Amino acid sequence: MNTEQLKKQGKPSFKNPPLIEVVAGVQFEHPTKLRTLDFSDVWNAFDRKKFPKYREMPPLNPMLPDNVHMIDMSDLPPIRRFWFETEKQDALIQVQADRLIYNWKRPPANFDDKNCYPRYEKVIEDFFKYFAKFTDVLNEKELPEAKPSFLELSYINLIDIPENGLTDIKKVFKDIDWCEKDRVLPVPDSIQHRWLFQIPDFPVRLTADLSTRQRIHDGRIALQYELSVRGPINNLSNEAMREWFDKARLWITHGFVDTTSDHMHKEWGIE
Repeated sequence: MNTEQLKKQGKPSFKNPPLIEVVAGVQFEHPTKLRTLDFSDVWNAFDRKKFPKYREMPPLNPMLPDNVHMIDMSDLPPIRRFWFETEKQDALIQVQADRLIYNWKRPPANFDDKNCYPRYEKVIEDFFKYFAKFTDVLNEKELPEAKPSFLELSYINLIDIPENGLTDIKKVFKDIDWCEKDRVLPVPDSIQHRWLFQIPDFPVRLTADLSTRQRIHDGRIALQYELSVRGPINNLSNEAMREWFDKARLWITHGFVDTTSDHMHKEWGIE
């Protein structure tokens, strides 16, 4: 099935999705010339009052085409990745020399409120807003523009393990099963599984990662299901970037429906 055929099926939506995080990001063709101290101005541009929480993290490795490996010849240490987060911890901007990422996150204060997701359109609108503010800082400092080379979109879901444990995982994921008959090994207490799908008319892969994780807010073990699309973008316009994100979102949401069960679709309130 190609993208045009998928569009005719509409956009899947749930009243109570298990979604806990959406990540939209851009990688630049070349690292910006910003110095470490310049990121204070970036923080101001994003609005320190709205994003008062600040952290410094190791930089992310660059996204690269398949079978391409990076060799770093620089004699300078890489600039750290800067986190700017809201007080409610429901939004996060990550910035480093070659990357800008916007995260919507389910806030810890109302983690079980399934209706707190502002929807894709709002997340992407916010991504472009902060990308524009970042670009304004570069312009003010008369630095070269940040030319997009790779984009990424990820949906991260947290799903309760079935009542009978991983023996019932097929109730959630229709392509995974555990047969208990005549086994030497006990029922697994954790899982790690990955699917990779080449999208026919889109030069990217859809990656679907399933693993067991501990819920931070209550310590319970749950199933984390992350669907991601990462790939190149050759057109630098916001319109082309938005079209890329829209296409990635279409495949992610349909991929989520395609790999999960009808039983769970009803529980999540498919529309």
